[in-house]
Amino acid sequence: MAFKVCKKCGEMNKENAVICYCGTSLMDVEIQGTKESEKKYTAFTNAASEPIRFCPYCKEAAKEGVFTCKNCGNIITKPSKGPSYVQHYYDDVDDGTRILLYIITFLFPIVGLIVGGVYSASDSTSKQSFGKNLLVFGISMIVIGFVIGLMIVLLFGGLLTH
Repeated sequence: MAFKVCKKCGEMNKENAVICYCGTSLMDVEIQGTKESEKKYTAFTNAASEPIRFCPYCKEAAKEGVFTCKNCGNIITKPSKGPSYVQHYYDDVDDGTRILLYIITFLFPIVGLIVGGVYSASDSTSKQSFGKNLLVFGISMIVIGFVIGLMIVLLFGGLLTH
């Protein structure tokens, strides 16, 4: 990440800033860090064939042997051999939501079927698994409700005719 430090107030400004937040001109201020235009996100060597790594957090370039980013201070890891993929777990269902959905499905099985169907079509494997479980539980509640209803009708229906 490249930035300009204001000589008057010390504020870090964007690399393309012309005026600081305090109103001071940044035209003669030197850019610090790696400019966005100079960052190479896919290459791990520069023109001189020196191995280069990039901070996984701010994408700042770092020479081989440097373990912390000079810009953000985070630890720089080794570059991967292939494409990297960071899986985010923020889309998973937490335990409180699971319990609530099971209770709602117990009371209103059709809701469990709808929510279970939506979760089953999700990209997240944990959501797919939970969705399938919710579908099975919803179908089970419908079958159990039907059997109990049938037993009540047969039991009380037979008492009413005598």
